Amino acid sequence: HLENGDYYAKKITFKTFAVFNKDIYSHRYFYVLDEKSNVVGYAVAVWIVIDTQRRKMTRIPLKVQNVFIDSLDEKNLSIEKRIIEGISVSPLKKIRNVDYTHERAFPVRFNDIDSNLHVNNTVYVNWAMESLVSAEDEDFLIDHVPSDLSIVYKKEKRAGGKVIVKANLAGLTSYHEIYDEEGCLLSLVELTWKKR
Repeated sequence: HLENGDYYAKKITFKTFAVFNKDIYSHRYFYVLDEKSNVVGYAVAVWIVIDTQRRKMTRIPLKVQNVFIDSLDEKNLSIEKRIIEGISVSPLKKIRNVDYTHERAFPVRFNDIDSNLHVNNTVYVNWAMESLVSAEDEDFLIDHVPSDLSIVYKKEKRAGGKVIVKANLAGLTSYHEIYDEEGCLLSLVELTWKKR
């Protein structure tokens, strides 16, 4: 969530901290402070560790947990407590019987690929946003900016091929399903928009 999108050429500070749950996953919280130390943005992500040999989830190593626990910022504990209490950690769920208002295919470009040889997480958000541009309505992205984002990654997309984004835009909320060329669901995205 961002309070507004007008941070160009302004000093902002990003902070992060982790809360571990049963050593299996971590909620990683992020927040943004303006020049006066006001919280102007926040986010949460769920982090897991994958055993690359078995391709399965594994416990988060204690030495990794300790790095985050040791780096807690004592002076920001009250801010961090408010952020934990104020953010929903419920994952976005697939909506049934969606009336799609937009559908668009995108090629997977070489620049979309990260060092793990799969599509970088930020590209999914770009695809979701770009899917709302159509011949009938080229101005939506010019007139609006996202204020809230919820995303769930279901499956990684490797280099090559294309993705298909199906979207429903209702008022200032858009819901997106991103599929690979074989019809496998890769990601769910929900954006809340506001006027520029």
